[in-house]
Amino acid sequence: MQNKNELRKFAKELRQNLDREKISARILQIFLETDFYKKATNIAIYYPFQDEFDFTQLLNNNEKNWFLPKITNDNNLSFHKYSSKDILTPNKYGILEPQTQIADPQKLDLIIMPALVADKRGYRIGYGKGYYDNFLTQNSINCTKLIFIAEELVVEKIENDFWDIRANAIITQKNLYVFDEL
Repeated sequence: MQNKNELRKFAKELRQNLDREKISARILQIFLETDFYKKATNIAIYYPFQDEFDFTQLLNNNEKNWFLPKITNDNNLSFHKYSSKDILTPNKYGILEPQTQIADPQKLDLIIMPALVADKRGYRIGYGKGYYDNFLTQNSINCTKLIFIAEELVVEKIENDFWDIRANAIITQKNLYVFDEL
């Protein structure tokens, strides 16, 4: 088993060679047909960064309430309601963030978490700052957590720590892995 830093490096290199547009479109197609999507009203999604897969076309659906993450001044994560008229500005990492008021985290039905690599148990490796795990733990969030990722970036098992939050499901361009539904 590779360590987290080795897996991050592997994922970043592999992701550059994938057809991210095609994979993103297929993942969205699968997601839109799931009960996860159909039952959710308040959905948190991330804005793509660097070579991440892009799911922002979801933000065009006005039948759902969309929320985007923002890194707070105290280096935590908060979510903010988003609408197409809102202006997004780059944060210290260059990731676009909303400038709207902080949303009540307890209202979120579903959170789509970014991942560089995920395993077949529902654990993920992000960029290593722990923003999502900390947010979910600090706010005692009890909502559905999904990971959208290329099948090529799903491994059998990654080393996880006690603070790592497990997703309820992973959606790839080829599979829907469901671990548990809320």
